[in-house]
Amino acid sequence: MGEHRLRTRALIVAVAVAVAVAVVGAGLAMIPTTGTSASAPAAEPSTQVLPPQYQQGPVRETWSSGSSKYVVTPTALIDGAGYRTIVRASDGAVVRSFQVSSLVDRGGLYRISGDHAVWLRAAGNGRKVAFEDLDTGTMTEIQVGYDKVLAAHPGWVLTARGGHGPTIHLLRSDGSDTKVDGPFEGSTANGFDSDPTGAIFDDSMAGVPRLIDIETGAVSDVPGHGLTPSRVFRWVANDATTKVTWVDRSTLDQTHTVDVQTRSSQLSTFGNGLVALEECAGSGCGADLRLVNLETGELGETVAGDVLAVSSAADGALVLKLADGQQGEIAVLQPGGQPQVVAAAAPSIAAVESVGLSGHRVVAGARTASPSTLSQYQDDQWAPVTDPATSEPLPTDRSISTGDVLQLAGEVLAARVDTDVDPENPWWADDLWRLTWPAGSRDVVSYGPVDLGRLGKLVSLRLSPGDADSFVVQDARTGKELRRTASRPALDGTWIWELSRGVLTGRDTAGSGSIKRVQAGVDCQKTPWLEDVRGRWALIGCPAYLGHTLHVIDLRGGLRNWRVPGEDWQLGNDFLYVSDFRGDWTWRVRAVDLTAEHHSQVVGESTVPATVDDGSGRRLAYADLFGRVVVRTLDWVGDPAARSDRTAPKLLGTSGSPRVLVTSKWKAPVTFRWRYADLASAGEETPGGVDSYRVRLRLRDTARGGWSDWYHYGLKRTYLSVPVDAGRTICFQVRAKDVHGNESWWSKARCTSVDRLPPRLTRSSAYGGGASIYFSFGARDESGVASYHVQYRIGASSRPWVSPWAWRRIEDRSPSRFGNEVFRRVAVGQRICFRVKATDKVGRRSGWSAADCVTRR
Repeated sequence: MGEHRLRTRALIVAVAVAVAVAVVGAGLAMIPTTGTSASAPAAEPSTQVLPPQYQQGPVRETWSSGSSKYVVTPTALIDGAGYRTIVRASDGAVVRSFQVSSLVDRGGLYRISGDHAVWLRAAGNGRKVAFEDLDTGTMTEIQVGYDKVLAAHPGWVLTARGGHGPTIHLLRSDGSDTKVDGPFEGSTANGFDSDPTGAIFDDSMAGVPRLIDIETGAVSDVPGHGLTPSRVFRWVANDATTKVTWVDRSTLDQTHTVDVQTRSSQLSTFGNGLVALEECAGSGCGADLRLVNLETGELGETVAGDVLAVSSAADGALVLKLADGQQGEIAVLQPGGQPQVVAAAAPSIAAVESVGLSGHRVVAGARTASPSTLSQYQDDQWAPVTDPATSEPLPTDRSISTGDVLQLAGEVLAARVDTDVDPENPWWADDLWRLTWPAGSRDVVSYGPVDLGRLGKLVSLRLSPGDADSFVVQDARTGKELRRTASRPALDGTWIWELSRGVLTGRDTAGSGSIKRVQAGVDCQKTPWLEDVRGRWALIGCPAYLGHTLHVIDLRGGLRNWRVPGEDWQLGNDFLYVSDFRGDWTWRVRAVDLTAEHHSQVVGESTVPATVDDGSGRRLAYADLFGRVVVRTLDWVGDPAARSDRTAPKLLGTSGSPRVLVTSKWKAPVTFRWRYADLASAGEETPGGVDSYRVRLRLRDTARGGWSDWYHYGLKRTYLSVPVDAGRTICFQVRAKDVHGNESWWSKARCTSVDRLPPRLTRSSAYGGGASIYFSFGARDESGVASYHVQYRIGASSRPWVSPWAWRRIEDRSPSRFGNEVFRRVAVGQRICFRVKATDKVGRRSGWSAADCVTRR
C-alpha cells in the first residue's frame, strides 16, 4: 500500500481546493440553522450548534453508485453547509460539486452509471430522469411522471406505475413506453440491483426477485438480488456461515449453493464473484477484504487491507474506503489489480442515536461498528463519558433502536449496556442498564424501558413481565424500593404520579409524604394511561380508533384541558415538543407553548427524536441532518397565567321523551335534553362557561343492565336524539365540562321505553271440575310478557270479580291449579269463571280476556 499513500497526500489538497472553488464559483447558499415560525411567536429561539463528532470505528456508508470511472465522495462540511463531489477515477479530477441538505442526501443524484451521472429532477408534470455525460457535459432526459423509478441507465428507465398491483414499464430515450409482460397483479415492486443490460426488482406477490433483460424485455425468476456481468447472487447469514446461492445469468437454468465460512453480512459482488469484509477487531481500525471461493466456501486471498466500507460497481469493480486516520481515502479496485487511490475522503461524522440535556450538560450517543461510547460536550469539545466504577469510557448497546441509547436527568445518566440478559425469558426484552452519577454507579435489569425521573431522583423499572404489580419505583442512586404499581407511573422530582379511574394521584417520597389528587377529566372510550408529569402539567394518553390521542392537564386546575394534535409529544417546561417523522430517517422538530393561544414554531430538522431540558430551562436538543448536536433555547415560550375557576358546571334539569313512548312503527326517535349552568364558588374568578357535554347510554331489553361503551364526546348542543327499536328501553346520563376543564359528575339516569303494541292474549281456557279446577293462559308481545293478572267469580254473571293478591303478578304461563281455599267455595253444580290480562316489559297492558267457565261435578 506504500506507493499509493504518497499519491493520496497530493489528492487531499487537490480535492479540498476543488471543492472550495466549486462552492464559491457556484454561489451555493449555506444550510440555515434556525427554524421557521409556524404562528409568529415572540422571538426566534437562540441556538448553540455543537461541532460534529467523528467516528472512531468503521463506517458502513456508501458513497458510489455503480461506476468505477467516476466516484461520488461522502458529504463534507464547508462553512456549515454540506457538499459532495464527483471525482474522475483516472486522474482524481473533480468534475462536479453539488450541495446536499443532509449526510444521506444526494442532492438529486440517483446514481453513477459508467461515465454518466443520473439525476432525478422535478418537472412540471411529476419528475424526469436526466442523464449527464460527465466526459462531454451533454444532457438527455426521460419524463417519468409520478412513477416509481426501479432502475435507470443511459438510454432507459424502468418504472412501476400505480400503487397496489402496479404495472412495470420500460421507458427509452427515443420516447417509447413499453409495458413489461408478467404476472405482477397485486404486487408491490421495489428496485434492487441493475446494470446497463438488466435490472432486478422484487415482485412481492410472488415473493421472488425478477430479472428484466433490457434488450429483449424478457422477464425471468432469479434466486437473488445481487447482479454481476454474468451471475445473479443471493446470500443469507446463518449461525456460523453465510449461505450463498447463484445462477449463471446467460442460462438461469442451474442453481449453485455453497456455505461461506463467515457470518459477516458484508459480502459484495466483485467481478463475477464475491468478496467478504471481515469484522474489525478493534476501534478505529480497518478490516481485510478477502475473495470468496465459490467452490469450497472458504475465504481466500486478501485483496485489500484497512478497508472501512465497500461499494460494488456495475462493471465488476469495487469502490473502497480505506482507513487513513480520521480523513480516509477512496480507492478503486479492479479484478486482479491493486487498490488505486482516487481521492481523499472527508472525516466520517458519527451517526448520533440519542441526545440528553440537563442544565448545561449535553450527552450524545453515537452509532459505530465497534461498541459505542457516550460522549459529553465540555471545554468546547466532545469527550467520552467515564464510568465511575471502572474509570473507562461508558459503553452502550449498539443494537439499540433510535432514540433509546441514553436518558439524562439531573446528575444521573442511564445507558443500556446489554440486552436479553435473562436466558429464562427469551420472549421478553430484559435489558441491562447502568445508572451513573459523579460519585458512583449501579446496574439494573428491566423487562422493558427504564424510566429515569426528572431531576434524577427516582427510577422506574419493570421487574417481571407477568406480575400484576410489576413496576417498581426506586431511589435512583441507592436502589431503595419506594412503591410498586400495576401500570407505568410518571416520576417528577421526588413525586410519583399514577392515573386510576380518571383521577391523578401524586405521592411525594420525600418529607411528609404529601398526597395530591386531581380529576383528569379526559374523555376516553377505553382506559387511559399516564404519559408524563412535569411540574404543573400532566400528559395523558387516550386510546382511539387506529391510534391514540394525548391530552395536557393543568394540575392547578386553571387552564382548560387541551387535546394535543398528533401522537408523539414530550413535556417541557411550559411547552410541548413534537417529533414529526418525515421519512428518510428525519424528523421535524416543533415546539408549542402551553398558553391558551398555543404558539407553535418549527425549530429544525433532526435525525433522531429530540429531548427536552431536564432542568428548569425552556430548551431542547437534537441532532441536525449533518450530525451536529443543536441546543435551542425557546425564548418565545409564554408564561401560562393561572385561573382560579375550579367549580364544575351545575345540572339544572333534564327532559325529553316520556317514560313510555308509544309508536306504531318498529323504530322511534327518543330525545334527551339537559340544562347546565357554569357557576363560580366564593373567591373564584368569573367562570368561562360550559365548553362541552358527554352523554353515555344504556340500551337493554329492560331498564336494567350496565352502562355501555357507547359515548358521545364533545357535544356542543344540549340535546341528543337516538333511534330505538320498539320493545327496548334506553337510558341516558350526561355530564358537562367547562372551558377550564372542570367536569361535573354523571346526572341521574333518565329512561324511556319504546313500545309499538300492547300484549296480545293468545289463549285462555278453564277445565276440570272433579277433584281440581285448572285455568291456563298465554300472551305474546314484541318486548316480552312480564306478568299476568288473573281474576275469578263464582255463580251468576252479576257477581263481582275477585282478585287474590297472589294472582295479580303471575309469571308462570303453565296451567294453574287453584288451591282448596277457592275450590271449597264452589258447590257441586255451581259454576266458576276466570279471566286474565297481560303486562309487557315496558308496562303496557292488554285488555281482559273473555270469561272462561267450568261447572263443578
